[in-house]
Amino acid sequence: MSITLLCLVKGNTTANAFPVDIEKDRLVGHLKEAIKAKKQSDFAGVDADKLKLWKVEIPDDQDDQLANLLLNDQTELLVTRDIGDYWTGKPLKRHINIIISSPLLNLEEALSCVPLPITYSSCCVMTKTTTKLTVTALTSTQHLSPRFVVKEVVNEEDVRIAIDFNICIVLSGLMVPRYNFLRLPMHTKGVSDFTCFYLSNLLVLMIEVKRKHILQDIGEDNFPKFYQKNKKVRMAVQQVFNYMIENKLKYSILSMYDNHWFLKWEYTKLWISKTLLLQSTSPPVLKTYAYLAHQAQSDPHSSHPLQVLVQANVDNNSRVLRFHSKLSSYQVPDNQSPSSHTQTYNVSVKQQKFSFADFKFQSILGEGQSGKTLRCEYRGNTIALKSADLSKTLPDVLKKMKKRSQNLQDPP
Repeated sequence: MSITLLCLVKGNTTANAFPVDIEKDRLVGHLKEAIKAKKQSDFAGVDADKLKLWKVEIPDDQDDQLANLLLNDQTELLVTRDIGDYWTGKPLKRHINIIISSPLLNLEEALSCVPLPITYSSCCVMTKTTTKLTVTALTSTQHLSPRFVVKEVVNEEDVRIAIDFNICIVLSGLMVPRYNFLRLPMHTKGVSDFTCFYLSNLLVLMIEVKRKHILQDIGEDNFPKFYQKNKKVRMAVQQVFNYMIENKLKYSILSMYDNHWFLKWEYTKLWISKTLLLQSTSPPVLKTYAYLAHQAQSDPHSSHPLQVLVQANVDNNSRVLRFHSKLSSYQVPDNQSPSSHTQTYNVSVKQQKFSFADFKFQSILGEGQSGKTLRCEYRGNTIALKSADLSKTLPDVLKKMKKRSQNLQDPP
């Protein structure tokens, strides 16, 4: 004989109650499995046998009883008993019949929970757009298992929502009060999609979000090779690096929810980690984010605020993009000579050093083969600032930049 039990997760109101149909001759262990299957996001990372169930009789209009519920006075369901041992007849209607609670986890266990995957809708926007432009030990406090949401992705905003709910809000709750992962308003200038603050006022980490389509063709290539071949990937990495430069940050994250890359800017190098998959358990994604936040908090700022991108030199164990601050000598790939990894071009120009902090970005004036032209405020004056990626532009890039600058200066 089948009965319907009205179930509720401890801490919720009757508005969140849900029914579970089960045969009376089934075991309580089967009921736990049915509850977990129905509430996957609530109990993600929690085995069904870890759930605790109590038999209650609480009217559906008595939320005040739920707010001050003491389960010590209720009957806990034993996993070895049949459902019929507890309900010989039909359960009371318009009453909560089952209260469910998750086991408490320590911080490390909570950070080891794996977020739920997202699915991409058949209507998903496929256009690959991007914006132009000492470890502290984990504490032993107890936490409920993180609650994750399931999300279907149509556009990049949906990916941000999934990261906000399943990563940032979860981390903020687990790492409170020291760390706060925040989502900033759309189109906020000079910062990425998400930020991490330490003690509310120290910016230590940025997270930039992209859809999976930007990297869907990576195949067997490692990240540096794919970076050289794919313009969209270069734009995504350069966007993150621009944010790091503007805020002088040492660490940042590029995330597509299913895949994550962790960046470290250290003097003349930008290090990019191997791909960390969402379903990874060694290490878990949440624990890796928490680890990087701890690292960033102890040393958040890069020691070299002015860098210009040049050709990447790569080894088998890391993904490294090298950066130099001299404009008079730069390197580009030499596709003609297999015996040489790079070719050096010397350009005679009068150099003057600037800090990125001297320039306040206002808008993009244009973009050509050699790079972007930006409208900026420089020491009280409005100027046109020409930028170029020296790893992929032609050797005569400076001539083109001078010509473009002259065109902008000449009156119409």
